[in-house]
Amino acid sequence: MSTDLWELKEQAAKAESINQVDFKMVSFSLGGKGYGINIMKVKEILKVNKFTYVPNSEPYVRGVYNLRGDIISVVDLRVMFNVKKEQKTDDHEDVIVISMNEKKIGVIVDSISKVIGIDSSTIQPPHPIFSNISIKYINGIVEKDSKIYVILDVDRILGEDATEGEESVPATAVATVAPELEPQSEKEKRELYKAPEKEVDINKDFIKETLKALIGFNITETNNHWFMNRYDEWAAERGKKNENIQLSGPEDANLFIEAFKSKYSGIFFSQPYADVLKKVLPSGIRGNYFVWNIGCASGHETYSIAAILKEQNPDAVIKIWANDKDLLSISTAPNLSIDASAIPQYLKPFITEGTKGSVIAQLLKDIIYFEYHDIKNHNPYPDVDLIICRDVLPIFDYNEQFKIISEFSNKLRNNGILLVGDNERIKFDGFDEQEEEGIIFYRNKGGAR
Repeated sequence: MSTDLWELKEQAAKAESINQVDFKMVSFSLGGKGYGINIMKVKEILKVNKFTYVPNSEPYVRGVYNLRGDIISVVDLRVMFNVKKEQKTDDHEDVIVISMNEKKIGVIVDSISKVIGIDSSTIQPPHPIFSNISIKYINGIVEKDSKIYVILDVDRILGEDATEGEESVPATAVATVAPELEPQSEKEKRELYKAPEKEVDINKDFIKETLKALIGFNITETNNHWFMNRYDEWAAERGKKNENIQLSGPEDANLFIEAFKSKYSGIFFSQPYADVLKKVLPSGIRGNYFVWNIGCASGHETYSIAAILKEQNPDAVIKIWANDKDLLSISTAPNLSIDASAIPQYLKPFITEGTKGSVIAQLLKDIIYFEYHDIKNHNPYPDVDLIICRDVLPIFDYNEQFKIISEFSNKLRNNGILLVGDNERIKFDGFDEQEEEGIIFYRNKGGAR
């Protein structure tokens, strides 16, 4: 069976190349040439048109800038390296904010391009033929998409790793006590936090990379449609508060993805939601019906699915393999505590009273096998009729998702159903997308027989 993932047949070649991406850099231009800085050194990017000049500073020091109350030094790399400035159509400067331990320093470049991923083994040693910049400030040279990039060593350039006798820009190049800065007007703040058109894509790239670095949340074709909408909402929210678009830490990252969670995550499905699922799932089956539930957490999702299936198929032999790699959650799932007052109607026939209150009836427990398991490892389960994998895929990168969805295609019987998260979409040869009253699901048209 063909397994072209996410519409583009050329992704087969891309998947192979992505395996080798272990270094990412922010690319930019100086004097018409391409340069890069390790993305791990980049705090954020800005477009700025007002700096406060500091008397008696070095010529390459443009001044200081008020970055949301944090006064940072701003260095013009073009002046420092005697590179001719590119002609610009406006008076805004492109600034990359570099993180130097506890300090932040802004560097002005001609224009910021995009985030580029490369194989670090392709980085060649620096050679002066490639750049006007002193070789001691260069980490290496790399070619990407037929273009040469010079990777700068910002630690040496900005003075954090300079050896004795080397020239560099000390972090104290600007007076430690900066002159009083004029407060930004509300209009100026709004203009600052409204991402210019040419800056939008790289802001998005930064957020994607930050989500991955901070909380291991990957943006791929399965959730990029959600990300694009969420980015617009996020930018508008931040703009109203005069806050930076980019993510400052795990708290911001988790706030950004809060809207990604599917309905009824971590709780039992509501009665109306269950009623719609009843239209999606089969009824009247008398033979075997096998289910694989990935990322079952504490079991609410699994018990909800089990109750719906058992209610509609009382004579079927139902087996559900429910797994998660959260050991604490999976260990508590078989003995889940129940609040009887909050039980939806479809679950009530499967609730009984135990010595410590309401519990799931043994009738339902008997068809569920809770297991600690990582889906990336060998999956020993037989061919199944239903796979539930809600909000799980983003914890895996592109290649891992490719393998997982391929596994779904192989494990899922012909015409079997795949349920993913509300904000996930699968574009994989053989999976037919369908919808029932807002619930999107997939039927496998080329799976196991």
